[in-house]
Amino acid sequence: MREVGGVDLCTTDLVNARSLLEKNPKAFKLIETSPADSPLAVQLFGSVPEEMRDAAIYLESLGVASIDINMGCPVKKVVKVGGGSAMMTELDKTAALVKGMVDAVKIPVTAKMRLGWDDDNLTAPDLARTLEDVGIAAIFVHGRTREQGFGGTVNLAGIRKVVEAVKTIPVIGNGDIVTPQAAKKMFDETGCAGASIGRGAFYDPWIFKRTLAYCSVRPVAEPDRATGSTLQLPAEPTFTERIRIMRRHLDLMIEVFGEELGCRMFRKVAPWYAKRFGPCHEFNKQVVQVATKAQFDEILENYIRWRQQFVDEHGELLPRFRQPPMVASFMREADPASTRANIFPCRKGRWKSGSSNCRDDKRNERGEQSRDERKITQRRKRYFFLARECSQQVNLADLGIVGAVVVAHDISHGALKLFLAQTRKVAEKKEIELRIVDVRCRQIGRRQLGHYGVGCEADGKQAETDENIKRPEMVVLQHLRKTKREYH
Repeated sequence: MREVGGVDLCTTDLVNARSLLEKNPKAFKLIETSPADSPLAVQLFGSVPEEMRDAAIYLESLGVASIDINMGCPVKKVVKVGGGSAMMTELDKTAALVKGMVDAVKIPVTAKMRLGWDDDNLTAPDLARTLEDVGIAAIFVHGRTREQGFGGTVNLAGIRKVVEAVKTIPVIGNGDIVTPQAAKKMFDETGCAGASIGRGAFYDPWIFKRTLAYCSVRPVAEPDRATGSTLQLPAEPTFTERIRIMRRHLDLMIEVFGEELGCRMFRKVAPWYAKRFGPCHEFNKQVVQVATKAQFDEILENYIRWRQQFVDEHGELLPRFRQPPMVASFMREADPASTRANIFPCRKGRWKSGSSNCRDDKRNERGEQSRDERKITQRRKRYFFLARECSQQVNLADLGIVGAVVVAHDISHGALKLFLAQTRKVAEKKEIELRIVDVRCRQIGRRQLGHYGVGCEADGKQAETDENIKRPEMVVLQHLRKTKREYH
């Protein structure tokens, strides 16, 4: 980011204050820096005043420019120890903790928060006023609640209330700033003193430089037809420039973490760059397995050759393969047809509606499968494929196998039932006498196994000991997490 330019202050990932005091190597790796990365703030989380104070004193001795207190992280493991978003629910306790840190150090102490715990508890304005009274230097506010996580729309009006709640300290807005236009809109509608960009910089490391240029240029005569803006948006970086910065990013990760760990960590970073490459599935499919710098170079060269079919003679993507511009959640036009006013969240990743499912009704009228029917069909195909692969990889007939132990991790009841049924079908087609001896699944108790017609004993004993699993006359079919797509 420093080499690309435009960024004024960088902040580390959140660091556990206790881990820092205990000299945990992982904590020290999180705050590792270089002279070029200045000014740098270190973000701490914790709920014990003495630990937070001592960690602040220690960081000041290391020469960091400022200390940021995380009061917004929604992750359960952070919240359950009283850190992150949990600090927004106890204003007096949080104020005492912050005052102890402010009094203990001479460098600025800032706070990163959300609007509140949920829509019924928007405590950010009150907390901001309280923290200003105890000496906090600045407030960073993410325009979502803890309940929203990173979904939903950023509430600019909520950020504006925080700006209006304080008297002298600056408030920096944060949340879904993925384009210079989004940053400009946040400035205009909230009155915040600055913009903090996190995930948007993964897509576009040039966003800081482009935002400064966009907000400082003179207005043009004709407004933009799409946005109505009279400011001229700086051009996005070329594909060649994106490749150069991505290579440089990997070189720096190898320099800091070593080649093996650096390449393994870069598996998560590279697909972020690729989101603006155009067609990139071939690159993503290979880069998530990268292990060495030489292997990455080879993958990149192969991808560049493969990508030629989608570009013109000047190396630019053909119009039909170009991605639409990124749009922040608070800049999308409201679509009445897609509103979720009558929908309330239930189990994570699912939604239920208070009325009948109109989409399924329309599909039924067209003679198509409903959403649930399609899911069942896809699941059946997936588990039939899994059972077939297992039988092909292990020649059951040659081994004379008569029993099997099924080990299932994070698999639902219905999925397990389908898997066992398809496994029996494969065995019957090959004229193999296959008896499912035992099922091991953390989510399914023994009393429920009778629903699947599965016996729970082998040689008069429950097949749960390591000795029974290691016996050569049993095959272990292990269903790993669905995202891994590995079958043994």
